[in-house]
Amino acid sequence: MRPIYLGLLRNAINARLKLSRSSQDLKMQIYSLANALYVSDGRITDLESALEKVSRNMPQLEAAFARMSEIEKCTLYSIAMMELGVEPELVGEGWQVPPKNPFSTISKIDETDLSNAVSYFRDKHRIEVTIGLR
Repeated sequence: MRPIYLGLLRNAINARLKLSRSSQDLKMQIYSLANALYVSDGRITDLESALEKVSRNMPQLEAAFARMSEIEKCTLYSIAMMELGVEPELVGEGWQVPPKNPFSTISKIDETDLSNAVSYFRDKHRIEVTIGLR
């Protein structure tokens, strides 16, 4: 297993699990920050300005998210969760430091990497997880 990919996949899977068990209020906070991160290329210097940019570009943003794979979306959500101080759902799991360019890293992940990450959660936490790679 290539460690950089395992960390990114663990973050994405942890974000997916956390979202599935979060309140609507927390989900909205995560989605809002993820949108702001996306329109700001991951560098938010002024959250209010970033959120204003989100509202001005909502149709393009919705189209961009519609084209993203589940792993891409959940990776973005995991970064938003880290920024918000939200802990992963599973005990003993911590957020992994994301790569500098997660989207280019995701493009290098293959089915074997994904299978290894799924096996990690099955073996360590005894849960079955699925997440879309493409």
